[in-house]
Order: sequence, then structure tokens, then C-alpha cells
Amino acid sequence: MMVPVSLDFETVCFAPGMMAPPIVCASTYHPEDGVRLWETSQLGDLLDRLLNDRAPILGHGFAYDACCWLEGFPKQRAKLWEKYERGEMVDSIDTERIIEISTGIRGKLALDELARRYGVDVQKSCVRTDFGRYLDRPLSEYTAEHKRYMGGDAGELWTLYRRQRSRGIASDKDIAELVRGSLWLRLSSNYGIRTDPDRVNELESSTQALVEELTEAAQEWGGMQTRRTPAQLRDNAWFSRNMKVIKELVRKAYGERGVPRTDGWDEAKKTGTLEAKLLKDPLFGISTAKSWLEESGDPRLEMIADLAELLSVRNKDVKMLLAGIFHPIHTRYGYAATTRTTSSAPNLQNFRRKAGIRECLLPRDGCCFIESDYPSLELFTLAQVCAWKLGRYDLVKHMNNGRDYHAVIGADILGTTYDDVVLRMKTDPEVKAARDCGKYGNYGLCGYMTDPETFAFYVNHGSRTDDNPKGLQWTKAKAAEVMKLWRRNARDPVAFLHHVDTLKNEMGLYDVEIPGTTIMRRGCTRTAAANTHFQGLGAVVARCAGWKIAKAQYITGEMPSRTVLFIHDSFVAECKLEVRNQVAAVQERCMAEAMNEVCPDMRIYPEGEIKALGLTPGQNATMIDSACMDHYSKTAKSKRDARGDLIVCAV
Repeated sequence: MMVPVSLDFETVCFAPGMMAPPIVCASTYHPEDGVRLWETSQLGDLLDRLLNDRAPILGHGFAYDACCWLEGFPKQRAKLWEKYERGEMVDSIDTERIIEISTGIRGKLALDELARRYGVDVQKSCVRTDFGRYLDRPLSEYTAEHKRYMGGDAGELWTLYRRQRSRGIASDKDIAELVRGSLWLRLSSNYGIRTDPDRVNELESSTQALVEELTEAAQEWGGMQTRRTPAQLRDNAWFSRNMKVIKELVRKAYGERGVPRTDGWDEAKKTGTLEAKLLKDPLFGISTAKSWLEESGDPRLEMIADLAELLSVRNKDVKMLLAGIFHPIHTRYGYAATTRTTSSAPNLQNFRRKAGIRECLLPRDGCCFIESDYPSLELFTLAQVCAWKLGRYDLVKHMNNGRDYHAVIGADILGTTYDDVVLRMKTDPEVKAARDCGKYGNYGLCGYMTDPETFAFYVNHGSRTDDNPKGLQWTKAKAAEVMKLWRRNARDPVAFLHHVDTLKNEMGLYDVEIPGTTIMRRGCTRTAAANTHFQGLGAVVARCAGWKIAKAQYITGEMPSRTVLFIHDSFVAECKLEVRNQVAAVQERCMAEAMNEVCPDMRIYPEGEIKALGLTPGQNATMIDSACMDHYSKTAKSKRDARGDLIVCAV
């Protein structure tokens, strides 16, 4: 790769609804040119030169800068996109994230703190948010401190990046791919999503009423304190839980031998301090995690679990949703150790299952949401991994034909045909139970879940719905039986797990190359090693799809919409009602193309194409379709009228 030019913008301060503000000035650094400062009037020519030069552009968290560039200089959008596609954009944050995944050592990624780890001194300044007043003003009017701060970042960033690359960990290809992902994720975040004021106010009032009701009930049996501390009154915080009473109930519910334990208990056993801690606190190490309270069978503990969830909704979700009434909500995306995305401040990828929160998300006036998701993305990527690593194609065949792989396993368990299971699984309890063996085996055991008790907990918790709040209620014995049946019949997934066993290093941990990349994740547990294969490859597929969708939205214009949510395997676009069919078709096409490019043995088709080819989903093809809705919901389904137009689901 050619020597990069580091580039840093100073902008007007961003704010909700204005996340790509005007660029005020810029600084660049190249070893042949040194540090140079550029005022507002010089930016157009500077950026044009950078785009026409084949030297890479280096930034730190440059997705923010790139969004400002795209917004402020729309005529340069196509050229900037081409530079990204040629791999000529690099970023010290994405580079460091690859290094962190490979070494297992994480740290803060702010420029000054990251640079310090590499022996580079970056001097921050109080003027860093004070550049807005210099918009369209000459450099001669800038203070000396403003100029020092501008030039320092560009030069120090260049030194930092060279030291990162000298470690030989991050490849050009992987950096370019993550950098592209960071851009479209930032574009989505910048546009943001709005909320429905009536629904938010209703959620707030109903949640508070339930919080008060459950708190009063819990206070009667001692589960909640009856008074608030002065600090709680000052901060408007809620009553505290009475942990002594709750832990005693947990011990009674599970019995002394089965009581759930915290990580602190395990750590104390390792360090030999457990006895001393128990002398000080006989209830030390008893877990009061929400999941254990829900599984306890004690209605008082279940009440505390419900109250904890409601308090979380009140304190976090409602607060976030209230802000969305006045301006768009902007999440912050990042990359987990598998390169799967994370969402924070606020988290828009992990709402509770129960209805009420998602349904507060509202399209802008005259618009609708279009959601398209990959069916069983991780089974598709697991199938590709089995083909690549093991030369096995049984799972590939089933997924490409659109078969319900849970039913495939169920048929093997029963010794009957796949078609027979599909026909009877909704009416015959025995057939449904066999399919459930396949379902929870495919989703739980592929991640190396080996303990029947843990598997039973996973199934019982994961099978809960509004209609069946208790879930399947499998016993430990039932879980052990299902695990045995699944391992006997899930041929490719079981072979995959045997492959993972071969990846153990001399320290007893696992080193895994994330499929579709050259990123090596080192020091994994066995479960993490298994998950990294299909989650990591799924993340590569999704990033490729997101890039294609963003190009159709911002560059070619063939998808007149904006992505407002991305949740691992699904994309939610917001568009005008009259273009919903067009947006759905392009979104589905981009997702199908990404799957077929990243996973060459896998095939998936958009709804329109599958009809044109005369294929039948579930028999010889897998289809991506789209749901259109007036509020966001995971229960909305794809529906079309007699003319073939998407019906807007009233959520």
C-alpha cells in the first residue's frame, strides 16, 4: 500500500438531528509535505486532490468525517465512494479493533488514549469544540492554540498508524472492509429514528403504574425497602431491593446444592478467599440475576424479576424514547470480537421481547418502514463453513432448498420424511417436540453447549412468549435426551464441532480465523470458538449487504430511502409510501447479492426474482421478503395486495 495521507476535519459542533455538520477546516500530514492547515475556502480543492490521488486517506474514526464530507460536498460523493471501494481509506480505530481481536487486549480508542499505548503523545485542548466560529474565516484569524491543535492531530495520527501497521496483525483487506462497514453504519446512525409521542407517553404511564404496584406488593413481604435514602430522593431514584431477603428466598427455592452462583463466588474459590467471605457474609455469592429469579418457581422472586425489567424500561428505554419525540435517536455502532455489530448509547439492537417498546418507533410523516431479514443467517453461514473447512454439503443442500433445518432434524429423529414433519408439526405434539429438538439443538448446541442443565435453562428462557410466559419448561433429563438425539442426527453441525476441537492451542484455549477475513481471534473459549465461525461470517455478509444498500441510497439513487435500523441479520429502511415496492426490491436484491458473493456455495433469492425464475420457497429455493409497517414491530409479516403492492401493516 502507498504511504497514506492523514486527514482530520474540524467541524461545527454536531447535535441530534445534525450529526454531519459543516466542515470548518482541515489538517493533513504526509512525510513529504509535513503538516498543512486548510481553511474553509480551500477545502473543495484539497478534497478533490485527495480523491484524484491514489494515496490512501488515513483518519481516526473517519466515518464521522466522511459523513460530513458527503453532506458538505455532494458532487464528490461518487469519487469518495470509489475510493472506499478501492480500499484507499484507512482508519486507526478499525485497525486497532482488529489488533484487539487478534491479541485479546482491549483499551480505550480515543485518539489521545490509543496513541499513548503506542508511545505517541497527543495533546488535547479545550478548543477542540470551538471551531464553529471560524466557519468561512481565514486561518489568519485563528488563535495559536487552534492552529496547534489542528496540526497536532494529523501528524500524531500518522505516527500512530505506522506503529499499528508495524505489528503485522491487520491486513489491508480487513481494514478496508471494516472501514466500509463503519461508514454505512454511521450513515444509518446519523439519519436516526423517531418515536410516536402518544405511544411513548402511554408506555411511560403504564410502566410507572406497574412499577408502583409491584413495589408495594414486594414491600409487603420484605423484598423492597420501604424508605428511600436521601441520595435516592435527591436523584429521583427508586426504592432499593432488600438483598438479604431475596438471597434467602433464592437459596430456599434452589436448595443448598443447586443455588445459582455469581462470578465472584467462582473467583473466591480460585483465590482461596471463599471461606473468609462466607464468614463475613453467609449469603455471599448467591446470584440474583433476573434469569435465575424467573426460573425459581417462587412467585415472589418472579415478581422481583418483573420489577427489575420494568425499572429498566422506565429508566433506560422510556428515557431514550422520550428524546426521540423531539429529535432523531442516534445509536453508536461498534464491532464485537466476532466483528458482529454492537449498539450503544442507546442500544437499538436488544429491546426486550415483550411488545411495547419497538412499537414506539415511528417513520417520519408520509413514510413507512421496510424490514428485510435473512432467514436463518447463522445456519447459512454454518453451512458455508462446513463446505469450506470440511468439504461437507448436506447442510448447504438443505439451506439452499429453503428447507426448515429444524424439521429436517426432527424427521431424522422420528424416522419419517421431511414433508411428513412439515405437514404434522402444527397439530401433532410428538412431531412438534421432535422439531423443537432440532430447533434448540441447532441454535444452542452449535455453540458447544454441553451441560444439560444449562441447555434446559436456555430452552426454557428462549421459548417464552407473551402467550406462553413460562416457556417449554424442559427438565434436565429432557434436555439431556434432546442433546443426545440432536448429536446423533445433526451430521454437518456435529462434524463442525469436531473440527472446532482441533483448534485448541497449547494453553488450552482456541485460535480461530474469522471466516471471510484474515482476522485471527486468539485465546477463545470453546464456545466462543464455535460461535466465531458462523457469527463472524454472518457479520461479513451483513457488512457487504449494508455497503450495497448504502450505495443504492446515497450514490446511485435507485433505493430512495434511508436505513434507520440494523439488527445483525435485518435491515430496516424508511421511505415514502409510494416507493415502498421499489425500496423493498432493491434492499432484498442487495442482501441476496451479498450472501451469494461472500458465501459462494450458498444461494438466496429476492422475492421478485424467485417468482420470475419459477422457483418455490421451501422446495428448491430460499427467499428474502420484506414487511412494510407503520410502526416498527418484529411481528409484522410480508403481505401484498392483488396488484402485488406491499400492504402497510398497522402495528
